[in-house]
Amino acid sequence: RGRSDGYGGFCWHGDNNLHLLSAGEKITKEGFMGLRLQRGGGAGLSRPDLSVCMIVKDEALNICDSLKSLSPLGAQIIVVDTGSRDGTPELALAEGAKLFTFEWCDDFSAARNESLAHSDGRWIMWFDADDRLPEQSVAAIRDMAKTKADKGLLFWVQNMPEGMEWLQLRMCPNRPGVQFRGTIHEQLVYSLDEQNIPLVEYPQVKIYHHGYTEAHLQPAKRERNYTMLQKELETKPDDFRLLLQIAECCLDRGEMFMAELYFERALK
Repeated sequence: RGRSDGYGGFCWHGDNNLHLLSAGEKITKEGFMGLRLQRGGGAGLSRPDLSVCMIVKDEALNICDSLKSLSPLGAQIIVVDTGSRDGTPELALAEGAKLFTFEWCDDFSAARNESLAHSDGRWIMWFDADDRLPEQSVAAIRDMAKTKADKGLLFWVQNMPEGMEWLQLRMCPNRPGVQFRGTIHEQLVYSLDEQNIPLVEYPQVKIYHHGYTEAHLQPAKRERNYTMLQKELETKPDDFRLLLQIAECCLDRGEMFMAELYFERALK
């Protein structure tokens, strides 16, 4: 915190202690960015229990219903917009979200990590505009958010309308170093593992996901995913996770021979 010109006020130092700035002392842009990465506030500040973090682009048809479903949580809502042209940012603000912008760089983890960087809660939960939180899940999340933030929580996600379900890591402690990895199909689990944060199934929570209801959008998404994965593979040619994901993309594209080749590379 401080004056807009960078002089005076106070800020949180990297050791989580309050650092007073004299009238002549200035935080450089580089120093501010370093401090900004020490997210989560510091000792003595009242922090929200939970921050819900979202990235969006052109989600005017979804964003209001998504945010309304989150409203009963009473959580801090962080929305990072990556270039909407359909009024999504204004709708998010009208629903009470804290809005930030991020220039899209073909990297989902970079965008999601930007949303984490703005969060203040002891816990963070990631959410998408095509997700809905049913009323019966609200109390379970609120109860968990009041406990010690020391684990990663796996929620049940139900694909709508056909009903397929899977477990997904959705909520975890808000600590420096906790971040998403992977250009696409981004994951938190690797950074949690590095910090020895255990994963726990939390079956009391279910999230409804509507991301596959617009069938006409799926071919374009598949091509986008394939292109992004191939770009990342150029710098990580032996990455097991990437090779498997590209193989799965090939299957979706009907390219069985190429899928077999990528599966074989992954197994070597």
